[in-house]
Amino acid sequence: MKKIITIILLSIISINTNAQETKTYHDNGQLKEVGSFDKDRQKIGEWSEFNKNGMLLGKTTYDSGQAINLLIIDYDAQNHIVKKWHKEWIYTENKKVMKNITLEKFYQSGQLRETMTAENGKIGICKCYYKSGELEMAGKCSDIGDRVGEWKYYHKNEQLKKVVSFDENGDVLKRKHYGGNTGSGKVYKIEMHNIDKGEVTTIKYSRNGKISQTEVYNMNNDIKHTRLFAEDGKIYVSIIYGENIYGEKYSIVKQYNKNEDLTFFSKHYKENGKHKQKRYDKNNKITTQLEMSKNTFKVGDPISVNFFVKNKTATVFEFCYWQTPLEKEFTANCFEIIHEGEILEYTGRQIKRKPPTKKDNRILKPEETSTQAITINDGYNLDKSGAYTIRFLGRSINGLPDSEPIHFIINN
Repeated sequence: MKKIITIILLSIISINTNAQETKTYHDNGQLKEVGSFDKDRQKIGEWSEFNKNGMLLGKTTYDSGQAINLLIIDYDAQNHIVKKWHKEWIYTENKKVMKNITLEKFYQSGQLRETMTAENGKIGICKCYYKSGELEMAGKCSDIGDRVGEWKYYHKNEQLKKVVSFDENGDVLKRKHYGGNTGSGKVYKIEMHNIDKGEVTTIKYSRNGKISQTEVYNMNNDIKHTRLFAEDGKIYVSIIYGENIYGEKYSIVKQYNKNEDLTFFSKHYKENGKHKQKRYDKNNKITTQLEMSKNTFKVGDPISVNFFVKNKTATVFEFCYWQTPLEKEFTANCFEIIHEGEILEYTGRQIKRKPPTKKDNRILKPEETSTQAITINDGYNLDKSGAYTIRFLGRSINGLPDSEPIHFIINN
């Protein structure tokens, strides 16, 4: 028994001998730093640092002179804790590697405001809280603090407010909004961001879960296209906003019946500073149409399409024939050609001209039709086999409506 007591006493004496505690002080006498050295004067164990008011600034844990654990505390001018950093390291092959990081931020009341954690160098989880303590948002952060991946935002009653998806650079890709006029817990609006095109598409929902409205606008919040839907989810109004090559703004309004058939079409624009409007309805309208003499071709064949403009109104119709096949050659993209789900790129000429004059107009009497054939190979690359659809696209410069699509096939 005496031998055991002797061994214990010798161990305590050895530890006290090897671990030499040291303290430093501020000018006002307050403790500044306290910790221990081993026999080789390397820091070991826990070291603590204090400010002149005696408040803890941080703690560092050492193993043979190497820091393995660190706590840093920041205060405001009123000595309220505003931030805590906690870091852990491991050492492999004499390299210092970050293992875990925890960041905590606080309100002046002491209530937790924000937390961020990261493990083994991987993207950390971030959480933010309301002053009253409820979770406000949560998601992943990148190494430089950007929000990435999916983030969830909450109301104070803990109901989901929105879900936002970020790319690896912290740019918004998608937003889902919950609640609103659809009732708690249901999606009432979705925003999809196309960074490459610089466009945002917004989809709004009614209480029954059907789409009620869609909008496409650019990053400057200039609306490009609006569509309105009835309660059964069928479209009844479409408004396209645009600008022609001369910088003149216009809008095209289309209305549909319950079967989604076009019943009304109008174009709004300015001419010489004055507001102008062209209106057409189902039974009293201008129509465009495409026809082909055959619908099957071989790769390399010249493919011709006949274009028709018909005046079904009771009055004379005057329009600029630019950017239509009536020019007898391509001067701009005037067709939408789709091959296996992909829209073909226009490869023809793109001509910029001064504003049109009277001599650039065509006049159609009531029930009169103007027609012209054009070889579409001159404006589009048709060197692949498969099924195609083509339709004419009306432009602001001519004020013509789009045609219905027709179909053709190219074989090897």
